[in-house]
Amino acid sequence: MCSFFATEIFSHPRLRNVTYYMRMDTDSFFTAPLCYDPFEVMHIRRRSYGYLLIGADAPGFYEGLWEFVRNYAQTHTAVEQQSRANKWEWPDRDEKPENLRFLGYYNNFEMVELDAFRRPDVKDWLDALEKYPEGIFKWRWGKAAPI
Repeated sequence: MCSFFATEIFSHPRLRNVTYYMRMDTDSFFTAPLCYDPFEVMHIRRRSYGYLLIGADAPGFYEGLWEFVRNYAQTHTAVEQQSRANKWEWPDRDEKPENLRFLGYYNNFEMVELDAFRRPDVKDWLDALEKYPEGIFKWRWGKAAPI
């Protein structure tokens, strides 16, 4: 499931002509009726990703992720440049991994503009993740459940 929603869904044939999708895991729900169309809000506000909150898993669930991201950014100059432009602060290389938190989108509820995740630069990132199956399958990278 983690691999499908992290990478495969963006090229799924059934979604070829779909602009957005909304995913809700079995533990997701609306607490009151919506008085608006969330897809319309995404479209009007020109958003590519909607989520409930940003969270961080316990350290065992992002084993090796900092190093993976750092190595990827160093070999993809556009990522490195955008990280600097966003004032992204890398943790100190000497800091113990168990002392670091890796924040991410809690994706038990998400709304996605599919074309944003089909861009070549995003696809390259997702392909890199897919080529390192331990990350998704062993350590559950990308789940970012709130702790």
